[in-house]
Amino acid sequence: MLDSAALEALKQYDPELKHRIVLILLAKKASDLSTAQGVQRLSNEIRETVNNTLEPPVPKKGKEKTEVKEPGDVAAPDAPVQAVLFTSFIIQ
Repeated sequence: MLDSAALEALKQYDPELKHRIVLILLAKKASDLSTAQGVQRLSNEIRETVNNTLEPPVPKKGKEKTEVKEPGDVAAPDAPVQAVLFTSFIIQ
């Protein structure tokens, strides 16, 4: 977290964030998470979901379609959450 305001926003959106993260996890298969790259993709997806919930992206004027792209390995420098780190990982 970059600052205390972001931490307060995280607390405010806690139920919604937990729900969205559970939905992400439910959509994954064990094979999706069997490699380091798969776990990194999950981390990036959770980070992007949290950041987009805390600070929704502003649509650009003049564009009708919103591009859907895979989350990058690096967060924007001003994003509230810079990384999602796993302390343990159990796949059942």
